Amino acid sequence: MPDRIQKSRSRKTVERENAAAFIALNGDRSEMLCTYCFRHKKSYKFAAGRKDCVSRLIEQQKKLDQEAVEAEDDLIELQAKLSTAVSRLARIRRIRNGVKAKSEELFHRGMDELERESEVLPALDAHENWVVNDL
Repeated sequence: MPDRIQKSRSRKTVERENAAAFIALNGDRSEMLCTYCFRHKKSYKFAAGRKDCVSRLIEQQKKLDQEAVEAEDDLIELQAKLSTAVSRLARIRRIRNGVKAKSEELFHRGMDELERESEVLPALDAHENWVVNDL
């Protein structure tokens, strides 16, 4: 179909093809792929003058750095909450142990007092019997 009119290619397509040809001739193979190239399983050469993949890599690095900063802030916040919870738990355990020790002390005091009273009871019984017999 030689008499058919060909559609002119877009400026971006021509630029992309020229850049690909330039990189194919003058570029170095890159080990670090940008996300776009990695997902599309593209292998490319890296040219010093081209900024396509470099700008993608820089954007990805900024994004990852921002995520790292946010994760670090979250970690600091969680560590503060953990510290507060641990100190609260230690305080509760200290109070519980104090109450337990106090209750044991009161129990032993009560038992000692009962033992002393039980020692007095035979003497009181003997005295009561003597008084009853004396009447």
